[in-house]
Amino acid sequence: MNTPSANYTIYNASAGSGKTYSLVKAYLRIILGSKQPDLFRQLLAITFTNKAVFEMKNRIIELLGVFSEDKMLTKPHAMFSELAKELNLPDEELRTRSAKALEHILHNYAAFNISTIDGFNHQLIRHFSQDLHLNPFFEVQLDSKALLERAVDNLMNQAGNDPELTQLLIDFANEKIDDDKSWDTTKELLGVAEMLTNENHYEQLQSLKDKEIPDFLTLKSTLLKQRNNALKSIKTSAQDFMQLMCEHGLDKGAFNGGHLYKFFDNLTADNSKEPSWGSGWQKDLLGGEPMYSKTAAKNLDTALIDSLQSQIATYFEDIQNAFGTLNFMQNALKYLPPLALLNRIQKEIALIKEEENILPIWEFNGVISSELSNQPAPFIYERIGEKFRHYFIDEFQDTSVLQWQNFIPLILNAVQSQVNHQAGSVLLVGDAKQSIYRWRGGKAEQFMSLYSGDEDPFKVPLSTVNLAENYRSLKQIIDFNNAFFPFVAELFTIEEYQKLYKAAAQNYPKPTLAEGYVNISFINTVQEEEEEEREEETKDDTLTPREKSYCEAILQKVMHANEAGADDKDITILVRTNKEGAAVASFLSSKGRKIISPDSLLLQNVPSVQFLIALLQLLYHPESEDLKAKMLFAFIRANGKGAEQPHTFLNKYAYQPVSTFFADFNFSIETFNQYSLYEGVTLAVNCFEVARTSDAYLTHFIDLIFDFKNARKGGLADFLDFWEDQKEKLSISSPEGLNAITVMTVHKSKGLSAPVIIYAFADSKLDDSRGEMIWYPVSAEHFAGFDYLLVKSSKNIENYGAAADILTEQHQQHLLDQINVLYVAMTRPESSLYVITSLPEKEIDTYGTLLRDFLDQQGRWNEEITEYEYGTPILAKKKEETSVDSYVLFQKGWTAPHYKIATGASLLWDTHQQQALERGNLIHSLFSQLTYATDLGAVLSEALQEGTLTEEQYQLLKPQIENLLSEPQIAAFFTDEYHYFIEREFVDSKGKYFRPDRIAYHPTTREAYLIDYKTGQPNPQYHQQLLYYAQNLQTIGWQVKGKYLVYLDEGMVVKC
Repeated sequence: MNTPSANYTIYNASAGSGKTYSLVKAYLRIILGSKQPDLFRQLLAITFTNKAVFEMKNRIIELLGVFSEDKMLTKPHAMFSELAKELNLPDEELRTRSAKALEHILHNYAAFNISTIDGFNHQLIRHFSQDLHLNPFFEVQLDSKALLERAVDNLMNQAGNDPELTQLLIDFANEKIDDDKSWDTTKELLGVAEMLTNENHYEQLQSLKDKEIPDFLTLKSTLLKQRNNALKSIKTSAQDFMQLMCEHGLDKGAFNGGHLYKFFDNLTADNSKEPSWGSGWQKDLLGGEPMYSKTAAKNLDTALIDSLQSQIATYFEDIQNAFGTLNFMQNALKYLPPLALLNRIQKEIALIKEEENILPIWEFNGVISSELSNQPAPFIYERIGEKFRHYFIDEFQDTSVLQWQNFIPLILNAVQSQVNHQAGSVLLVGDAKQSIYRWRGGKAEQFMSLYSGDEDPFKVPLSTVNLAENYRSLKQIIDFNNAFFPFVAELFTIEEYQKLYKAAAQNYPKPTLAEGYVNISFINTVQEEEEEEREEETKDDTLTPREKSYCEAILQKVMHANEAGADDKDITILVRTNKEGAAVASFLSSKGRKIISPDSLLLQNVPSVQFLIALLQLLYHPESEDLKAKMLFAFIRANGKGAEQPHTFLNKYAYQPVSTFFADFNFSIETFNQYSLYEGVTLAVNCFEVARTSDAYLTHFIDLIFDFKNARKGGLADFLDFWEDQKEKLSISSPEGLNAITVMTVHKSKGLSAPVIIYAFADSKLDDSRGEMIWYPVSAEHFAGFDYLLVKSSKNIENYGAAADILTEQHQQHLLDQINVLYVAMTRPESSLYVITSLPEKEIDTYGTLLRDFLDQQGRWNEEITEYEYGTPILAKKKEETSVDSYVLFQKGWTAPHYKIATGASLLWDTHQQQALERGNLIHSLFSQLTYATDLGAVLSEALQEGTLTEEQYQLLKPQIENLLSEPQIAAFFTDEYHYFIEREFVDSKGKYFRPDRIAYHPTTREAYLIDYKTGQPNPQYHQQLLYYAQNLQTIGWQVKGKYLVYLDEGMVVKC
């Protein structure tokens, strides 16, 4: 495929279509199409995740390295040949340009602009901090919940002192009580406050920014007035009908079944209930059909009744519309208190931001939109120090509306201007069928409107390229999806959505593609309506009946795939929720299977962590006998020292004061209270010796406490509240590439693939949009100056204004999102796809019914058959070396984690590799405490006293460090001739932090020397890192004169 040379290009890239290859090739085509080796500075590539950034950078550098080799002239790489042809360049010239481009990128790595969109936004905001009235050293707040909690707490503390606020809070609480909802106002308010972090609410919340509580009270009066008018209108129209009947001497006998008469008669009463809509007599009335039966017609004045039909239909429609208005106004009134409170929460957040010098990450897009998007592009480019001429945006379907609007002015400047007779360019790569992040602002419709040409932001010709080949999957998988998804297209009533899936079919990359395998299984499950309530009741080691049914089916499919030649590492199980993932990981682990899961290895399942949490709970309530018992049992589960015989252990401590147990482990409540929470937990780990052979669980837990201390500045009670709230989410990611089954959510799997995919729990409802919030546009003139009202999606408001259209659109959007999730799941496999689903007890539309209907259309459905196969399950073996023992066990029940923390004098240099690493780390730590060489004695003595250094290690390390300090190249940089910056943090041009180990600054010459300590073997990447430090320091005014790498293990110094 030739890469288009247009300056506005869209790659419509379906799953597995080789978009990364195409994107990298397009990037290289630009930088190698010029004789300027530093043209890469003018390119900005944006992608979705840090992992994708790393992969793209690596791929480009790797290919440039390959292209620079002499063998390209004899055995060229496929992309090298394609580029040579497209650029019309001799091989030698392309090889030379590749070598020069690579050299310039490596020497100017900070200008290699491949970034996440948040990273680029961070860079923009840093450069404009003064204009935005931000302290240039502001901290990015990543934890939205912590900030919202503080803002809500501050607001609640004002209750009682502010009468208007107090009344709002009372109204809000009363609404929840009337609904039989939680009485915890703070928790409910937090749910409302989370709207502030969701970009989908940005435009509407901006329109409310200047509203005060009196404005909301005026709106409340308006809504009440319209509600009351609707109630009057219903009764009046019903009475008018009855008057009409009376005037013409008609009663219920004049109408078929008397239904129409009863309808109006019932509504004349006070507090009458809303009738049901859509019955047969209503359709007859509105359709002009006779309102009486044929048999009764001979006894009726049918001409009179027919003449009144139009008037009766008008009364009916007035009542129907009035009920729509009544329901809408009641709905809007219900959500008025939280809407008013949102503004107050926003003000509290603003105070915290100013007080603590922070900027929440969720505000990045809004800040840029409101403050920077109106700035001229040249001014922005001047500030950020680069003038980008070429833009690449990957995974465009996940780019939010606000993010895209912020980019348009910069891209517009590039594509509509020329430098050296060359226009800039933009390449967008995406797939609307893989848009599954609407909940955070990414909308498939945005990408669809661009590639269809309905939106034309740049006023230059558009070149659209459809990447239609599937290089990932085998024949049966492609064939199944090619038949299934066009069938699914018929579900949509919105034409654009229909077109999207009707055109979903993909081509084979070659006609001789191997067969592959698809397996669709239907299982019987127990439907659990109150799933959330059951979660509260379910213990960690208990599966719900539904989970058990699916897990047993999953194990069968795993065994089936194994028999077909798949190793465990070839198998990935996809689920919809983290809870399902945890259930699968637990079940398979209990069957002796090795599991890797980024979602499911929860810290709360680790016995050592369970013990520490139980200990902390007891320390907070030291008089509690229940908590003491819980802690002792947790200590047994954690294989605590002395608890090998549980009966003996419990007899010894269960009936004694807890201080007895603590004293036997040199621990006490008084000692714990002398430390910070972080230090206290570390003390407990050491005293109770709960650390085991090295793994990452306990480290992650201790890091969590450290981060909590820094971010929330809370104590023990606050941490325990945080743990209870977050424990279902706090997990550790396991290493990749090991011989174990992977379990992950569909959302996490996007962009990934595996030889065997088992998609389980595939029974999601196709439409579950009930209860979602809607911003309904209203006339400011009629609604007290407000442009939007917040209402809950509900069928009973569809008779109000345009609500029916809005609800239909919302339903279709939700359906599209659900089908997109299914598409992502079913396009991950390379060789084999297993889908495990079930049919609902009630006839609602789910993935299961969709698959059943498809099989029925194919002529394959049979009520008696539960498994449908396509192709043959044979997996070709690949020769790969796999580490057998290095997987991480799923910690569950009584299994002890294999873990050990290397702290203090417990450093035992047992193996050569461990010895080198730990010796290097220890020397690094000691060096970081040295200002001058003469400090060495004091630093070593202190380490001895603290126990971080043993006498044996002291004797070994002292001469090694002295030798390094006397190395001629760096000796001067440990004297009083220089000023020193040790592990000082700086911010680079992209807003990222970096921290050189040591900077020696000469106050007279104003020259700086960089010294960085490294463990392990010399590596060229370390030179690149020092170069990166130097370039960024020079950017902010430092004169870097020299750069030195100190290899601690090797005992040598290298000048860079």
